[in-house]
Amino acid sequence: MKKSFYVNGKVVQAENAEEAFEKGGASVPENYPPDKGFVIQNYRWSEKDDDFSVEDLSENGYRVFDEWVPAEEYFQKLNDDAISRLGYRQVRIDLVQYHFHNPRVQNSKILIA
Repeated sequence: MKKSFYVNGKVVQAENAEEAFEKGGASVPENYPPDKGFVIQNYRWSEKDDDFSVEDLSENGYRVFDEWVPAEEYFQKLNDDAISRLGYRQVRIDLVQYHFHNPRVQNSKILIA
C-alpha cells in the first residue's frame, strides 16, 4: 500500500521513503534511516486521510541527532510559533529513537498554528 510523503515541496505517493525521495527528485540522505540515534520526524495533515499521514522528508521535517539531550531539547522548543515559521498549519511531531534501524517513538505532540 502506498503512503504519502512530502518531498521537495510536493506530496508524492510511494511504497517507502527511498522511493519517495526518488519520485520527489531528491537523493536519499546519507543518514536515512539511521542505524542508531534520535530523529525528529514530522507528519503533515492530510485532508484526504483526515489524519497526520503525510511523512515530511524535507530538511525541516526530518532531523537526526546522535544523542538524546539535544534531540529532546529541540523537540521541546518546537511550539506553535516555531511550526508556523517552518510553514506548517498543523503537524504531528514525533521524537523517535533508532536502535539497529528499529524505530521507537519516545514522545509525540500535535501542534496547530
